[in-house]
Amino acid sequence: MTTALPHLWPSAPLWLWLILFWGGLTITAYAILFLIYDFIIRPHLSREVKLIPLTMIICGFLLIIGGIIYHLHKKPIEQRPIQPISETPIPAPPQQELPKPPSKSLSPQQINEALDNIPFLQKPEIAKHYIGIKVSWEGYLSTIGKSQKGGNIRIFLAYPEWTRLIVFEVNLNDYSGLGLLNKGDPIKVEGVIDSVGDSSIELKDATIISY
Repeated sequence: MTTALPHLWPSAPLWLWLILFWGGLTITAYAILFLIYDFIIRPHLSREVKLIPLTMIICGFLLIIGGIIYHLHKKPIEQRPIQPISETPIPAPPQQELPKPPSKSLSPQQINEALDNIPFLQKPEIAKHYIGIKVSWEGYLSTIGKSQKGGNIRIFLAYPEWTRLIVFEVNLNDYSGLGLLNKGDPIKVEGVIDSVGDSSIELKDATIISY
């Protein structure tokens, strides 16, 4: 009963359950000892002896007091802090890379001067540093040719100081009147440097800004 009552009254103080527990234990032990004395020991005595029941009562009282003192002074069991349940972090969605603005400082003339003034065997390695840079250049139409991609044309731009042509492809259907241009007409284009050769600079993802 003393073990079931805490579940019915969980907010009761601890000392109350200690008294009920040790009191019930003492009464049970006292009842067992009294039955042993009354039915087994006392019939064999020549006279009534009241010392034993008194001793049992005193022992029971000391048992209750000792049990309460023991529980009050007992060191609490060290409890380990509860570790939070580790949750698998949810990966952040990949961020969409924003398009890079075209470089306004890099010009075809700068690339030409850098490559024309170094030894021939070093040119391919230096040219790799320009690949992937987005640029916005303006030149003069040199010629237009057909591309291997259906509907695309290859446009070649030149400039008086350039030693290399600017080459790129666009879809002819996207630019009305583009096929009516003549040699020497100005064209402004934006694109990403794809390769740098000895006679040309190839652009990819090209877009004609004006013509």
